[in-house]
Amino acid sequence: MTLRPPFCFFDQHFSDGFSSKFLMLFQGYTRIDLTLCPLSLKEDWNRGDEGISTILLDKDDLFRAPQLLSDKQYHLQMPTEANFLDCCNEFWWVCTYVVKGLCRNEFLYAVDHLTFHTRTELLRMMSWRIGTERGFTFSLGKNNKYLPNYLEKHEFLELQSTYDVSTNEKIWHALQASHTMFIRESTKVAKALDFQINEQEVANSLTYTREHKRVYA
Repeated sequence: MTLRPPFCFFDQHFSDGFSSKFLMLFQGYTRIDLTLCPLSLKEDWNRGDEGISTILLDKDDLFRAPQLLSDKQYHLQMPTEANFLDCCNEFWWVCTYVVKGLCRNEFLYAVDHLTFHTRTELLRMMSWRIGTERGFTFSLGKNNKYLPNYLEKHEFLELQSTYDVSTNEKIWHALQASHTMFIRESTKVAKALDFQINEQEVANSLTYTREHKRVYA
């Protein structure tokens, strides 16, 4: 492989004051993330992602060869009931913040809470549902990039609809679509793992949304 000079170059110094990371994108569109560090930090690598790393060249035999290529440390994790209840509580509570933002015509506030809080919990619950059906033996990838592979077409389209937040009206729709999906997903997880859902919490949040939408939408 021939690498022509990089046309995009970024240098970031780590907080330890010794390591430097170079993010390089070459003219042939090959990307390399290069980290330079002193030998004193080699054990950090040995304790890191060795299970999914490959040693290309180690002239001084400083690094442990991976025993088995695996991404096990990134596999889906089965939730405890406390994890489950925390996810539900965060989702239903922050939904009221989205409503508050819409009622006050605070567009960015509403979008932020829908995007970075309620949908995050929805995706977490969806990942647990997939785990209960297929086993907690694989990863959905960074940013859940493989999650669509485990959804029916109509499920993915429903999830996609929650990303259209270009107007207040569409945010209301995205929020209520998120409600529908979260109820369905959490019910399946609760049934599979014998967890209890706080039904009053769900009812209170739905009532809050419905009554405020009737007045302000």
